[in-house]
Amino acid sequence: MQNIAVPSLLILGASALSAFCSGVETGLYRIPRVRLVLDAVDGSRVARGLLWLTNHPGLFVSTLLVGNTVANYSVPVGVAWLFLELLGYDDARFNVAISILSTPILFVFCELLPKSLFHQKPSYLLRRCGWPLFALTVVALPVTWVLYLVSRWLQRILGEEPLRIRPALARRELRQVLEEGEQAGLLEPVQRDMVQNMFAYGSDPISRYCMPLRGLKVVQLDQPLEEKKAICEKASQAIIPVLHPTDKRLVGYYDVAEVLSAKDTVKLKAVSTFEDGVGQIAVLNKMVSQGSKLARINNSSGQLVGIVLRDRLVSQMLQRT
Repeated sequence: MQNIAVPSLLILGASALSAFCSGVETGLYRIPRVRLVLDAVDGSRVARGLLWLTNHPGLFVSTLLVGNTVANYSVPVGVAWLFLELLGYDDARFNVAISILSTPILFVFCELLPKSLFHQKPSYLLRRCGWPLFALTVVALPVTWVLYLVSRWLQRILGEEPLRIRPALARRELRQVLEEGEQAGLLEPVQRDMVQNMFAYGSDPISRYCMPLRGLKVVQLDQPLEEKKAICEKASQAIIPVLHPTDKRLVGYYDVAEVLSAKDTVKLKAVSTFEDGVGQIAVLNKMVSQGSKLARINNSSGQLVGIVLRDRLVSQMLQRT
């Protein structure tokens, strides 16, 4: 009864390791693939690490197997050690009885409970257990690399490769997820089509969708209001670009409705500016946040490549199939 701290810590640590490995294993199989991919694309380091582990199942299975084996062996040893310190009694049959009696406790609190928790909230719990899992993977590497190489060898013999999860969704899989959302009443058909188009085309460079400035009616900044109204009346467009009178550069735009109803002056609205390599969704999101209906697209040298209209970008998103 001299020293019970060490066996107590051994029991607690081994129980925590067993619960961690059991829960993480369930969480990795349970986490929605879409959520994991989106978090990785959004820049989450934990999600990227989990993607890497799911692309190497032999490694993470070996890691969790080693962790669980060490934990399940250490708990009975710690319990026997604790009773030895408390009672001063050591017997082989007594140790076997302790192992049998501790098995239901391990099963409930170190297997069943963590698996249930990770099954219910895999994304939430894995985000918080990601770094400990990576640390365990590194610590167990001297042992698991042998098991990993054996698993890779068996995969080559059997001719089977694990499914590689990329930080991008296959169009067929995305369509299936969106159709399930529509069937569940979470999405309208137009919402489903728009989300699908955002994933399919949202990363395309905006240069593919810009148009030349000469494709729209324009006015000059120093023109009289009546001339501006005359041009707007003939223009079948909601906004009209405004050019500088000297160098003819784009300085802003007017709302056509405001020009036609104006009696004195019209408020000049600023245009957003983007480089031609920026993604379409990024441009649309920034234009909406800035309240801009017109954007200037420049190349890397700062020269005008073309313009984009916010309404046209939205309509293209809705019309694609």
